[in-house]
Amino acid sequence: MSHDLEAPLASRECTLALVKGGYPYIGEQCDRLGTDIFRSRLLLKNTLFLRGEEAAKLFYDASLMSREDAAPKRLQKTLFGEGGIQGLDDAPHHQRKALFLSLMSQERIDWLMQLVEQYWQSRMGHWEDSSSIVLLDEFHLILCRAACDWCGIPLREEDAPALTQNLVLLIEGGGAIGPKHWASRRARRMTENALVPLIEEYRHRPNDAERTLPLAEFANFRDAQGMPLPSRIVAVELLNLIRPIVAVARYMVFAVKAMHEHPSCREQLKQDNATDYRRYFIQEVRRYYPFFPFLAARIKKDFTWHGYRFHRG
Repeated sequence: MSHDLEAPLASRECTLALVKGGYPYIGEQCDRLGTDIFRSRLLLKNTLFLRGEEAAKLFYDASLMSREDAAPKRLQKTLFGEGGIQGLDDAPHHQRKALFLSLMSQERIDWLMQLVEQYWQSRMGHWEDSSSIVLLDEFHLILCRAACDWCGIPLREEDAPALTQNLVLLIEGGGAIGPKHWASRRARRMTENALVPLIEEYRHRPNDAERTLPLAEFANFRDAQGMPLPSRIVAVELLNLIRPIVAVARYMVFAVKAMHEHPSCREQLKQDNATDYRRYFIQEVRRYYPFFPFLAARIKKDFTWHGYRFHRG
């Protein structure tokens, strides 16, 4: 006879409570139940909720968990895109991930930072002439223009605000309900539709000078069967580079907020020998202001973890 436990039941359906509760929801339920695991239904699907270091290790155990079809379709239609790396598992995931990681060399990151600095400086005059600015909007625009340059995507100055707004809608509207969600879907379609002709133009007239840029890297990528990615999937993956860069604007604002509320940190950050301190400060900002409230995976097979039953699917 099995003595495995079912996780405590928090509620029969938690979707509305989670939307209303936001980031603290999972932690608050764990505290209320005195456990780091509980069950409920999310979007009418039986769901286990976990927190903590051991839970994170379990989440990333590819033999037990799958990301394929785990994210709600509404996120695939908005935030992640359909056919991108977030929905892959096993060898296809590792192959695609290797391409992403090849774009993260220190040399490439340094170049991205130079582009950010360049566009930052170009906005200084506007800031000085304005009675007030919205810092998050400014950071979104700076990072969008830098990311497009970095990826090899030509972006006219007059088109930058509209593209930036569409990227912000992908970030903010994916988990929304109602008009904002549908605006996010529309932004996804518009942005992919704008990228596909650029990708196909490159494929018809490849440029050796651009061969190392991300647009070219994805356009030239071949899967295990030697097949190129469809242009629509290349667009999705390019957005999976650009969108997270634009999303860093939030952390930039959070860092400003932290420095404003803790002036002693600001003074220490100014020191020439504060390299380690800056790194610790940034990590603390990331910890204190987490970006996503949770991530989703699907259980591959029945197993027991810490005495609790996990059921396939």
